[in-house]
Amino acid sequence: MTKYGKAKRNLKKNRVSPPSNPVQISLNDSKNVISPFAENNQKVISGDFAEFLENAVKDVPIKEDLTLEITTKKYDHETISTAIKNYYYNEFVESERKLKNYIWFALITLFIGLCTLTISLVLTFKEILVVVQGAISIFSWVFVWEAFDLLCFRRPELRHQQHRQINFINAKIIIKEP
Repeated sequence: MTKYGKAKRNLKKNRVSPPSNPVQISLNDSKNVISPFAENNQKVISGDFAEFLENAVKDVPIKEDLTLEITTKKYDHETISTAIKNYYYNEFVESERKLKNYIWFALITLFIGLCTLTISLVLTFKEILVVVQGAISIFSWVFVWEAFDLLCFRRPELRHQQHRQINFINAKIIIKEP
């Protein structure tokens, strides 16, 4: 057995189990949980706390309902719960806007790419401007690839993020005191 195989087998034996649902979070210093900035007096969590939450739940399957069990003594249940839901709702709206932009940009670049590819094919059949035809061909394939990249790689990644954001919006949040 190779070194890689032994290492892989040892990792499987010593594997730490994924976090259970509910995800248990303990806040020792809760002063940085709520962001000091608010739009329309809408409380949201700080970016650091949001990043911590995302890392805490990354092993929870996206199709499962999310339950967060937060232990803290400073904030009341409603403040933290509302702030988490507001933050992820704002993130969801932003990713929805980004998704629409991806689709429009992909359609425009695909159209430009196909038009220039057609011009390249016409120049090929007429056997004129061979150097220009090669440059136009490369230009058109770059545009077609960009559209493909947006629709097939970036869009699914953004949809995955949206599913996680919906999980946070619909999460059951339990606040406990230590």
